[in-house]
Amino acid sequence: MRFNSIFNGSGRPVGRRLAAFGVVAAVGLGLMVSGWISPPALWAGASSGPVVWTRSGPVQGVINGTVREFLGIPYAAAPSGPLRWRPPQAPQPWSVVRDASRPGPACPQSPNFFGPASCNEDCLSLNIYAPQTSKQLLPVFVWIHGGDFITGQGADYDGVDLALAGNLIVVTINYRLGIFGFFAHPALDREATDNSSGNYGLMDQQLALRWVQDNIQAFGGDPRNVTVAGESAGGLSILTHLASPTAAGLFQRAIVESGSFRLAWPSQNDADLAGAKLAKSMGCTLAAAGCLRKLTVAQLLAAQDTATGTSIQSLLMWGPHLGGDILPKQPLLAIRDGSFNRVPVMIGTNHDEGRMFIAYSYDLAGGPITADAYPEVIKNVYGPIAKPMVLGVYPASAYANPDLAFATLFGDSGLSCMGYIIEFALSKQVDTYVYEFRDENAPQVYLPPISSFSYGATHGSELPYIFPQVQGYEYDLGTAVLDAGQQQLADMMKSYWAQFARSGNPNRAGMPVWSSYIAGNDSVMSLVPPVPAMASGFVSDHKCLFWAPLLELSAVLPPWLTGAVE
Repeated sequence: MRFNSIFNGSGRPVGRRLAAFGVVAAVGLGLMVSGWISPPALWAGASSGPVVWTRSGPVQGVINGTVREFLGIPYAAAPSGPLRWRPPQAPQPWSVVRDASRPGPACPQSPNFFGPASCNEDCLSLNIYAPQTSKQLLPVFVWIHGGDFITGQGADYDGVDLALAGNLIVVTINYRLGIFGFFAHPALDREATDNSSGNYGLMDQQLALRWVQDNIQAFGGDPRNVTVAGESAGGLSILTHLASPTAAGLFQRAIVESGSFRLAWPSQNDADLAGAKLAKSMGCTLAAAGCLRKLTVAQLLAAQDTATGTSIQSLLMWGPHLGGDILPKQPLLAIRDGSFNRVPVMIGTNHDEGRMFIAYSYDLAGGPITADAYPEVIKNVYGPIAKPMVLGVYPASAYANPDLAFATLFGDSGLSCMGYIIEFALSKQVDTYVYEFRDENAPQVYLPPISSFSYGATHGSELPYIFPQVQGYEYDLGTAVLDAGQQQLADMMKSYWAQFARSGNPNRAGMPVWSSYIAGNDSVMSLVPPVPAMASGFVSDHKCLFWAPLLELSAVLPPWLTGAVE
């Protein structure tokens, strides 16, 4: 999720964090094995917080109720200077106990809708939330944040509630964004061993997962039972990792929330062309790699923002591309032919995905779409060939107003029916559990009320049901307040998510049965308060028989839907 806007200047509130404890002297160095990990945990005095040894050095966290928090742990060196636009490198080890009571900085991003302004490239860190009381190794739940690949940070998602509810280890991560994480250029290709540049954000995510493999046992987690989960761009990242040979063995299950909004990524050549054009705009043509590395973070962000713009067509301008060892094949093709990392998958979308995007792009940016403008808006976004077909299926007269009509068709085409295509393919290969979040009264922590329509179960609406402390920015309305029925749904959702992370199957005693998805059956878990239930009708509700053939035709739909790059 991402939209550029004016930051409110308040900075990110730490939220439910305890005051930082004093750093204690390094103890137990003699217990370390070959300078690496020693016991699962070394506990300092109760007043100074828990100390755990990682392979890079000891970290001291804080106690939050019955959960140990270890925040801002670096999993990679700062990707700045000569390391900018290179694969992430291991951090320099340390011997003095490192303070892990606060999150690290967000990766560079402009003031925006879902993330804090940041110019700090030393941002590749992660946060761990671990229950204190377990006597056995716990499942590990690694969360990849959303933000259209240009905004957000792991610390926006407080893992305390999920860790307690599911009795598992929750890890949230940062990764390079936008021009820092997904910039390709021929000069950078020549530096790479696989002649491919630009997928640095994906490399960061995979290095974080390798860090989990190497270190999480010291925090009480089971490195052989790791679930990777994410929403929006985070969910799309996970679908990409499913197709990535370099991600093999890094996770045993996958959860994709509202991440099914691209069926194909650009080629290396297309990414290089776009990168060369952007580099030229910054005055870097000769010796481009060196020239670009001399630019400041602020200069690069300014160029990124100018190139990206703020229109709805700019969604997913940044992100992975096809090429190199990390992504040799399009994810959908890899899933269809079985050449992907075959793990159980939980995947789903929200019923009213498009409403948030239309509210922000139109209602909050100049006013609702008028009846006269409605056909032109469809033409601008979907193209002249698709315009009459889309108007025939989504006439403005069938909806309360043109805004709601466009929000509906945008959500159906951009997420719901792409999800249907991907879920159909996955279910033929691996155990697949499909949901649709349908709480039409879900609290909205990101946007103010509008008059054209209610947000319903829009993009991101499920997040407070999993992470009650999820952070908003421009319109931060605080912690989402759930009524009794919504809280019951939230408790069940956390239980489903945790059980899936534990076993690869969300079902447990006392919960409504969640059947695995069968291609063509059209039955999914409907997440409605107070009690979810299996329901049919998804395909007809979102008109997927109309959209499915169009979504795979690059000549009909716009670049952000088809994977083409202008």
